[in-house]
Amino acid sequence: MTLSYISEKHKIAFADAFEAMACSIPSTSKEAVLEEKEFDQKGRLIERHLIYYEKRSMLEIYNYNLPLAKECYDEEEISKENENWTPLMDEHYDYEKGVVHKSFYECGSKILQITFPLYSEQELRAKHMPIKEWVQRLGFTPEQVTEINLNIKSTDKIGGIQQETIHGCEGYFKKAYRTHIRKSAYDEKGNIYAIEEYVSSWGERRIESRTFDVRGNLIFQGDAWNRDAIDCIQVSLYDSKSRAIQHIDIGGNGCITHYTYKKNEVICNEIGPLADKISHKIIEKIGNNTCETIRTESSSENNETISILDPKGRVLKKTEIDYDDENEKSCEREEEYTYNESGVLIKKTESYVYHNPFLCASSYGSETILYNGQGQKIEHSKKNVRERALISLDPSIVIKDENNLEKSLYHYNEQGDLICEDLRKWCLNDGVETDVETFSVHHFYEREEEYEAHLEVTVKTNL
Repeated sequence: MTLSYISEKHKIAFADAFEAMACSIPSTSKEAVLEEKEFDQKGRLIERHLIYYEKRSMLEIYNYNLPLAKECYDEEEISKENENWTPLMDEHYDYEKGVVHKSFYECGSKILQITFPLYSEQELRAKHMPIKEWVQRLGFTPEQVTEINLNIKSTDKIGGIQQETIHGCEGYFKKAYRTHIRKSAYDEKGNIYAIEEYVSSWGERRIESRTFDVRGNLIFQGDAWNRDAIDCIQVSLYDSKSRAIQHIDIGGNGCITHYTYKKNEVICNEIGPLADKISHKIIEKIGNNTCETIRTESSSENNETISILDPKGRVLKKTEIDYDDENEKSCEREEEYTYNESGVLIKKTESYVYHNPFLCASSYGSETILYNGQGQKIEHSKKNVRERALISLDPSIVIKDENNLEKSLYHYNEQGDLICEDLRKWCLNDGVETDVETFSVHHFYEREEEYEAHLEVTVKTNL
């Protein structure tokens, strides 16, 4: 992957954030980030390598990957120590061309390579403030900081390319999260027709290609994971009203889906190599509102979704129900939406009930989100209750129910940017509050033409 065709500032900011977060592991006897440098005959730096070093006993590795009973271990084998050397970042300097090539790695695999001019330290500082200095200037002590996140976006409007990189770490540059990279190409109508990304949640590279017809319907979609050639293809056909009538999946789940439209009903019939699935969508008028009911059934799926829409097509209420093999409710989720006279969403509530008969446990919860007149979130409350009906044979083991609550308040500046979130978490049992934690999430922005950086710093306020 590459960050070519994008501003030099994004490249510099990416390299700085990656090194600050992924390459700043505190050194211990078991792990460290090692730096190697090579110089030419003139004393100039020509190569620089950052390497993650980890030393663990085989017992630690076994316990992490395959927690077997102790009697299964070979005492001589588990006494050995395993050393792991994983590349994090490489730099190669080319003084004839006046550039530096940087390569970045996740889990030992190269995820990105970028090239930019050889800047002096003063030139770099004039273009970009290092993220560590940015955080230090905010005045928070390292002990307060629990999380740092940085989202960078840059856009080449002429070429129709947008790139986004997401960086994050626990604590004050202690343990990095995986870096997420996404590059999207847009056509003149604003449709994304090509995607290349490193997906942080999977630790894999993905490419995707899309084709649209003259009405903007997606008729072709192909993607691949960790390959340079498309190996999964989805083709869709539409009628004169731009309604999907057939969807063919080749190389993915191998399903063919047919859509049939009747006066007040849509039938979706999915035929696959493993199992067939059919869903019915019934549309009914209830006064001025519309009720849409979707029932889906297959060998592995049995659920129902009921939505109430107002005359403008806005969702007022949505209920989702999952059924078990006995056709009994196993989970039910409900959402309600409230709009003001201008049609702006001002309140959203969610609730759910879940029962797991295998664990003899149930849980239920609710969320309420309040918005201001501009549609900005101003308050978010959560409640999650877990009830257990387990009986322990050991009287010393006490199994308690959990009653967890959260409440967030959001603050904005005059430009409408979110600048701070106040978060409170606590447990409530028998009317007594315990495990109280309070946080402040501070938001900072840097904007230039075709470039934007959004920094989030989470600070614990009740140390």
